[in-house]
Amino acid sequence: MTPPSRKPSVRVALALAVATAVTVTAAGPASALAHPGAHGARPSFSAPAAGGASAPAQRALPSCSIPVIGPLFESSATAFEGVTTPLTTLLDSLARDGILSQQDRGYLPPEVVAFYDGLTAEDKQILQELIGQLPSFQTEEQLLEYLQSRSQRLYDGAVGLRNLLKEKVDRLVPEAKDFVNGAVETIRSLVPKSGECPSVPELVRNLREIVAKYRALSEEARASLQDNFPFIVALIGQIRAILF
Repeated sequence: MTPPSRKPSVRVALALAVATAVTVTAAGPASALAHPGAHGARPSFSAPAAGGASAPAQRALPSCSIPVIGPLFESSATAFEGVTTPLTTLLDSLARDGILSQQDRGYLPPEVVAFYDGLTAEDKQILQELIGQLPSFQTEEQLLEYLQSRSQRLYDGAVGLRNLLKEKVDRLVPEAKDFVNGAVETIRSLVPKSGECPSVPELVRNLREIVAKYRALSEEARASLQDNFPFIVALIGQIRAILF
């Protein structure tokens, strides 16, 4: 399947857009989910660390505090982009926490998690070095080309991962495939203008729109999604429970 858009991942695009983060306040419990920033600095959807504790260096920029909705959006980006741009999404996750967090393990395709768990220490070092260069890659193809110059073995594994997920997407019935592509485009459309945080009402509206489109799918299309990407179906259920 051709990638749905030749743009950076939504987290990379958000990072490029947020030159100076503006705090957004919303009601509800805070959750610690961050976005990667250009050159390793990472604005966040989370509230500052409790008790005045110092945040990790990569979270040094002011944060966009969007409780509840921010984590839902981040999880949606991880789930859908993990299917279509698995390597970029994995690097985004590593940039956020330094390791593949338990939270992201729950929303990434299991093939991506297995790929990470099979990496050697040398592989992980190369991927960590790539993280600071993420904003310079406009497509995952460019990222893969650079990766090949660093490690043919790691490149072969990353291409194999991408092809494996492509095969699974290709197994979706057309209606389900259109839903996945549409959800990716919806998520990527929410990149804010420079110096702004995402609009909370806009995030809510678009997340609800994704759920509504899922509910409108035929039984065949829903079954196709469940068979190939059950974590996406589970995520839809979580969004529905919170926003409806």
